[in-house]
Amino acid sequence: MTGTMRVVLIDHDHSPDPALIADLEDHGCAIISMTPDDANAADFQAQGANAIVIRAGQEPGAAAETARLLKAADQTSRLPIIVIGDAANDQLDDAFIDGVVDDRLPAESMKTELLSRLRSLTRLHVMQSELSRREAIEQLYGLTPDIVWDTPVNAENMHILAAGDFGGDKQLLSDLFGDDKRLVFSTDPNMTIEELVGGHYEAAIVAVNGAADRWLTMCADIRDNPRLYNLPILLVADCGSFSDPTVPFKQGASDVLLRPIDADNLRARLSLLIKQQRYRGRMQKVYSRALHIETSDSLTGLYSYGFLHDYLAELIDSAGREKCPVAVGMFDVKGMADINKRYGYAAGDKLLRQTGGLIGRLVRGEDLTARYGGQTFCVIMPETAYGDAIMVMRRIVNIVAMTELGVTSDEAPVSGLLKLGCVMLEPGDNAESLLARAHAVAK
Repeated sequence: MTGTMRVVLIDHDHSPDPALIADLEDHGCAIISMTPDDANAADFQAQGANAIVIRAGQEPGAAAETARLLKAADQTSRLPIIVIGDAANDQLDDAFIDGVVDDRLPAESMKTELLSRLRSLTRLHVMQSELSRREAIEQLYGLTPDIVWDTPVNAENMHILAAGDFGGDKQLLSDLFGDDKRLVFSTDPNMTIEELVGGHYEAAIVAVNGAADRWLTMCADIRDNPRLYNLPILLVADCGSFSDPTVPFKQGASDVLLRPIDADNLRARLSLLIKQQRYRGRMQKVYSRALHIETSDSLTGLYSYGFLHDYLAELIDSAGREKCPVAVGMFDVKGMADINKRYGYAAGDKLLRQTGGLIGRLVRGEDLTARYGGQTFCVIMPETAYGDAIMVMRRIVNIVAMTELGVTSDEAPVSGLLKLGCVMLEPGDNAESLLARAHAVAK
């Protein structure tokens, strides 16, 4: 989500924090600063806001009331709300328990902490929006909703693997997650990956103690594994472990928590990541409905070109109103003529089915995968900047290249080699022009 967050900052302290605004802008956030009196839900929608931060200051009760009003308005009911304020306030506690406030941070919290929470909550919001959009398009094809997804997910009974040397924090983790939840410790990167592949974990907590490269390499290896590609990874590190704070995220970390570890903070961070993972599971169930003949490509079972076109047209209309970035990626399977000539067209079709299925499993929860036609697959990435889209696509290319695909029973497996192309939605684009530009880049 880097570079795409548009954050409304409402200040009940009546004294905006220039340092906070500057820091958020430095990390790619577009800040829409408002006073409580100016906080109008319709304005949020018009400016394409996808998160709200409320600084409570000396008015925690008023901040809680602002949050309640925004959650009650149709335009902002699904926007994530973070309140920064006194950690011990009954009114804010009630708002958090009631689900009016999605997250809350103490006033002295670090900027990196706020950015991490914003990143996680914004992605949850995008997942929810895309579930709703996908279901609406399915109804155009005569499919009635049969999956209840628009209900809150919880983060109870988490299955977690903790990797690295946690030292004195090991007992803290055991106290938090080791009673009625599954918690396994590992101290070796290679054994960690084997355990993750063989188990049913929903997240990994990775401690970095001096050997940052070793554990960051493991994170990158997890992202290159088709069975672990979307596993949430919470990295625990000392302040100053990385001269470039973006490095852990580029290597595959979902979130970074700086020591000393606060139990409530750790629980909140991990809960957000688990909720993302469980929403992704719901999206996969909705995606499986593409197998209906009305919406699917007959060869691969991915969404059909018709569904892709209708979905993209609606997304473009929405993105124009809300000023949201949209990335469109294309994967073209290389060497199909040689495969068909050497093994036959049945083997070529089998390669396309396996490659398409692999891409469909590897994309993020909010992304939509379809067969564009022939040997080309399309991925629509809502709320995604170009750099993030290319990173996602390159990882998929690497995984597909390392995966052996069986196309015949008596020949050695082959690898699927992909050429990628990616373009961004531009003013004046419609579904046809955007898809055509993306296809031209991937040829």
